[in-house]
Formats: sequence, C-alpha cells, structure tokens
Amino acid sequence: MTRETFPECVRKPSDMRNISRAIVRDASLSGAGFLKRRRPAHALYSLMAHYVFDDQRSQFAHQLSMLPSLREFVSTDSAMSMVRGNTPIDGAYFHLSFDEGLACLARNAAAILDENGIAALVFVNSAVAGNPTIEERGQWEKATNYAKSLGVMDWATLLSKGFEIGAHTRTHVRLTSISYDPRVLIEKISGCKAEIETATGRPCHYFASRFGHLGDIYAASIQCVDDSGFDAAFSGVRGTIFASSGNNNFVIARHHFEPQWPICHLRYFLASGRFELLRDI
Repeated sequence: MTRETFPECVRKPSDMRNISRAIVRDASLSGAGFLKRRRPAHALYSLMAHYVFDDQRSQFAHQLSMLPSLREFVSTDSAMSMVRGNTPIDGAYFHLSFDEGLACLARNAAAILDENGIAALVFVNSAVAGNPTIEERGQWEKATNYAKSLGVMDWATLLSKGFEIGAHTRTHVRLTSISYDPRVLIEKISGCKAEIETATGRPCHYFASRFGHLGDIYAASIQCVDDSGFDAAFSGVRGTIFASSGNNNFVIARHHFEPQWPICHLRYFLASGRFELLRDI
C-alpha cells in the first residue's frame, strides 16, 4: 500500500507573495488564539476537514483530545435537529464532517474517531469510488489536490462504524462552472445521490458542494439540491450556528480546519464565532 503523507499530497504556496501571506496569517492566528480563551456561548459548531494522512494520525488524535474540553460532539441527526430548531442548543456542541471522501480517512481517521465515540459525516465524489471513466477520473484529479479516493467497500466499512455518507457531486465539479446547463447540474448532484444510494442501500440525506463559498451558493444549485431529495446542504461558509439565527437548511455553516493546524488557530475561530469564506485546500 502506497503511503500518503501531507507534504506529498497537499500543494503548498510556491510564490513569495502567498508564502508571505501564509506566514503572516499563521503568526496572527497563533497570537489571537492564545489571547482568545473565553468559553463561547451556547451554539453548534460544525467542523469540516478534508484529510488525515498517514503522517498526521498523532496530530489528529491530539486535536480530538483537546476539543472535548471546549464542547461535546453530536451525531448528524442531533446536529440537524438543532439546526432545524427541534432540539434546544443548551450547551456548546461539535459536529464533524469531511469533504472529498479521501482514502486516508478510512485508514487513519476512522479508528481514531471510533475510539472517541465520534461518527462523522463523509461527503464523497461517487463517480471516482467505483469504476470511473477516463474523463471522470481526469475531472476529479484536476479538481483536487489529493491522491486517492475512498472506494465503495470503504463506504460500507464507515457505515458499519456509524458514519454517514453524503454527496459531494459525482466528480468534484464546481457548480458555478456548470450552471449554464441544468441537465449537467442534475447529473452531477442528483446522479451522485443515486449512485451512493444504489451502492449502500441507504438513503443519502446530505449534500456539500465544492468550495461552498457564498458565490458558489446560488438559487439554481440550491433548488437542484432540494429537488434531488436532499434534506440539507452543508456549505463552506465559516460560521457558528445559534438557536435564534434563522438557520438555512441548505446553507449550513462550517468551521474549516485540518490536522496540521495548531489548536490555538481552531480555538480562535471557534471562540470568535466569526464568518470567513472557506478556501479549497
């Protein structure tokens, strides 16, 4: 089995401008996170990551060991009940999801999460999990920084551990790039749901689009997600879910993080409850 490591699988900034911005951002977040230690108000904090590579197991386990001191993890069903206002948000809670359905999640994240009693929601690109065409595989490789996708058998393993499989379009396409053709939009969104349900024998309730910026969340795509029979859609807009905030089931805010992030960076975003657009990494 080929080993997948963070330095090998994730592209880093290569030009001086972006390198400098990354250094300044890192220093600013470290300082702000160290100072921002107040316990946040009662709310739901939906966390989102992409990967846990083979050299990141200890980092991810350390993050999880630190987070329960801030909030309690809840299942997707419980989180959605809070979003819909059916369950009171009487404390500070976490929900965890992963985008892109990478193979490293089954190898590395699943066991760690299982040990901690956390069942995550994993959004997958259905076309690349089975036997994709050359064109479909090419679309996925062009759209992602990473190497290997979960296979259908991996979905079954995750489901057996209490995880949930969500849809992330068939080939990781950006919805704004296909908005000109409703037929393609339906094929990428509804087709993903159908392939997941056929492979798992279970309903696929949730969707997350690539990027998920406010600019990627437009009326036609939301309508297509709704018409396809999804119960809700998770976005890439950074934000905190409060009981009285009039939550939109099809633009659910999430806080992005990755295993290599220092805990003080995550503490800053969670404690501030601020909004920041997610950038695809």
